[in-house]
Amino acid sequence: MAAAEHYEFESGFVADTACKQTAEAYMPTVQNLIGKIVKSPEFKGLLQ
Repeated sequence: MAAAEHYEFESGFVADTACKQTAEAYMPTVQNLIGKIVKSPEFKGLLQ
């Protein structure tokens, strides 16, 4: 099984801002990826 997620978010050149925005984008990105995996037809086969 393979899954990928592309999540667009704003970032900056200042380290504090870039790190904060990247950290804030992490959770929704992972949530979207997990959603794709669970909705995939292949997911049911992984549980058997």
